[in-house]
Amino acid sequence: MSTTTLIAGGRVIDPATGSDSVRDLAVADGVFVDLSAVADAESVDRVDAAGLVVCPGLVDIHVHFREPGGEHKEDIASGTAVAAAGGFTTVVVMPNTIPPIDSLDAVRDQQQRIDREAVVHTLVTACLTRDRAGRELANLRALAGSGIVAFTDDGNCVQDFDRMLEAAVIAADTGIPIVDHCEDEAVMAGGVMRRSAAADAMRVPGMPPETESNMVARNIELSRRTGARLHMQHVSTAASVEHVRCAKAEGLPVTCEVTPHHLAFTVDHVPTLGVGAKMNPPLGTEDDRQALLAGLAAGTIDAIGTDHAPHAAWEKAGDFVSAPFGVLGLETALPACLSVLCDAGIIDLPQLVLLMTYGPARVLGLDAGTLAQGAVADLAVFDPSQEVTIDVTASRSKSRNSPFHGCRLRGVVSRTMCAGAWVYQGECNDL
Repeated sequence: MSTTTLIAGGRVIDPATGSDSVRDLAVADGVFVDLSAVADAESVDRVDAAGLVVCPGLVDIHVHFREPGGEHKEDIASGTAVAAAGGFTTVVVMPNTIPPIDSLDAVRDQQQRIDREAVVHTLVTACLTRDRAGRELANLRALAGSGIVAFTDDGNCVQDFDRMLEAAVIAADTGIPIVDHCEDEAVMAGGVMRRSAAADAMRVPGMPPETESNMVARNIELSRRTGARLHMQHVSTAASVEHVRCAKAEGLPVTCEVTPHHLAFTVDHVPTLGVGAKMNPPLGTEDDRQALLAGLAAGTIDAIGTDHAPHAAWEKAGDFVSAPFGVLGLETALPACLSVLCDAGIIDLPQLVLLMTYGPARVLGLDAGTLAQGAVADLAVFDPSQEVTIDVTASRSKSRNSPFHGCRLRGVVSRTMCAGAWVYQGECNDL
């Protein structure tokens, strides 16, 4: 017996169509259908969404699930469960695994793991260079036909301009975008946080903002020369935002994302948060944070991506210099952004939904981020007003490295549907 699901009385926001109204939504056979299907259904599963927001399933184009090789931190099963609890129905996994995803065999192996374990749509990226070593390009033309959605050495940045130019030519030819962790090793100077008075007080080496912005400018030039789509991951500096703004004004196919933690915190929080705030790129100044907020409001920044980067507690237990870069993000992204962006009046709720659904989907050309009839039924239901205290000990992740631990935020996901099936159902007071 087929069942039609009716999500009734919610505030339905679909940024792909620009609609925002209180209405009902129907799902049958894994897709969104006309409400007339409810009358003809053999059975109806009715979900009361009064007072709640219903939006496309969230899309995160930047996550690390650590499988294969780092399953003690996270794996595909746990990572996608975390994603579902955060309202995400589509995630894009980075290839900095052990071994890296740099060959057709590695892509096939990763896809088989996803087919076995994932509870949300999980899309594969492939390395730009063999072993992510930055020297010899991977077989990009062959990889382009393997079902991947982007090329990236994420976690590393290819330093050689000519090598990246060669990759950009192939990216333009194949239509596969390059997504890049922008980091100029020549000026990084061994830094583990932003060069600042806070770094001096902690007696740890700092890196200048040019570590990122130099490579953002480099990548824009690559796009200018080749026409390749270049996406800048986790931009964190005012200069990077300005570079992207100018590139877009020039009409170049350049995009960028920002993380919730770079929107919420600055380098001045690091002495208090400690290793829980060690990530790469590092937290910037308040001026940088304000530039990121302005970039979102102006439309310069295309997407919010979590850079979900789990690490085991023992790995983060050392001193600040030796602890690995990276923080969790999937479960806290929506409440963090509601609190930091919407509550502060930086953007409104429909704009936030755009930045977390249709916006990131457009960056990589994904078929996601809409509630249109006939589209795959991916959606999230959340209470935008319910407060929540972030408790990392209750996280569904295998790891606990979140800078939001103890923060009082607003916004709780109550249900997540992926391809017409509920993959998360549960109201809670603490995440």
